Amino acid sequence: MDPEAESRAEATKALADFVSSELNSSTQRRASIDSRALALITANFALTTFFFAVKAQLGAPMHTLEGWVKGFTVAGAVISLISIGFALQSALPRKLLAADPDTLASLYTEIEQGAHRDVHLEILEAQIGLLEAGNKVNDAKAYQARRSLVGLAAVMLVYVLAACLQGG
Repeated sequence: MDPEAESRAEATKALADFVSSELNSSTQRRASIDSRALALITANFALTTFFFAVKAQLGAPMHTLEGWVKGFTVAGAVISLISIGFALQSALPRKLLAADPDTLASLYTEIEQGAHRDVHLEILEAQIGLLEAGNKVNDAKAYQARRSLVGLAAVMLVYVLAACLQGG
């Protein structure tokens, strides 16, 4: 093998190793986003349940609330539902990223027939495509999770305002 071809092969292997590592990181990031989204759903339900339970224990059930307090209480529940919706969008599974089986079958056939194409480069190209698609999905899921987190913060603020107005 000539030095130029050997150098190209080493560079291809290094890039392939890096892309493979990035694919693993992308998969781990997706799992992390999914678990955070589920935690946001739980936090929204817990916060809303806690707020209404405390209100009921303090003798201020929903039907007795008036004015701003009732408005903030209803707004908090609606914002919580919206936040849960964003978290659900983030947690829902997206299309599984995988190489096209037809492409893999044709590469295998070419290898078996002794074709001289550089299959490593084609596999690397497919992995880069999977990485790009995975990153797009992860970015979309993370965006929805951030929206849910902002919603959760808004719910907490609205419920605190409702509690302060009720107490004042």
